[in-house]
Parts: sequence; C-alpha cells; structure tokens
Amino acid sequence: MYNKIFNYQIFVDADGNILNPNVSGDLVNGGLISRKKSLLTLEFNCLRYGQSWIQLSIPLLYFRDINLFFIKECPHQYFWEFLDVSRHIGFVAFIIFIGFLGLIGATLYNGSYKGLKGIDSVPFLVPFLQWLMGF
Repeated sequence: MYNKIFNYQIFVDADGNILNPNVSGDLVNGGLISRKKSLLTLEFNCLRYGQSWIQLSIPLLYFRDINLFFIKECPHQYFWEFLDVSRHIGFVAFIIFIGFLGLIGATLYNGSYKGLKGIDSVPFLVPFLQWLMGF
C-alpha cells in the first residue's frame, strides 16, 4: 500500500547556458519507495550568473509522474563573469562612442581655435600614423 514502484531513470532539465543540474542518490535509476528513507540529491552547478528554469521528473509505474518545475537563481561569479564580453558589449560600445565624440570635439577645437588644417587638426593622428608606418 505504501510502496510505489518506478523503474525509469529520473529526468532533470535546465538552461544549459546558466547551470548544469545533476541528480544523485539511491533512487536515481529507479527502485522501490518504501517507509525506509531514501536520499535523492539535486546539485546545481552554476556556470554563470542568471536565472534558469529547472524541470525534475520522477516517472512512476502505476501512478502519474511527479513533475516539479521551479526557477534557480545562480549568484555572480565575479572575476570570471567580468571576462564574459557578451555581457559588457553595450558598455564597450558606449566608451568607444564617447571616445569618438571626444576625437571629433578635439578636431573641431584644433581646426577653429588653433588654426590647424587638414590631417594636422586630428589629435594624435600624425604620431599614430608615424608609429604605424614604422612597422
């Protein structure tokens, strides 16, 4: 009466870009559930910061399957996460844009107030081209 038999492997699924879940324990490959305690462990191996949905399915032979759905939030990985450029592409584009605006502003300043003409009005361009030609 209290025994539920299942002989199918427990299924766990999640967003593989954020975490890699792992199920371990006595009943991971099927077995007999009785009054004796059985341990089933679900480990979350976070790969990066973010939220991931998790689906845990326990198939039962004579009853409906047990399906659990929940969300796991992985914490920041700090140093290694900072190296993930895809998360910082907007910031890098903003810095390049500000630098480009500064270069245009300096060129206009050199052209209008200092009286420089042509390529000489662009700051650092002549030394940069000389350094580039040195290669």
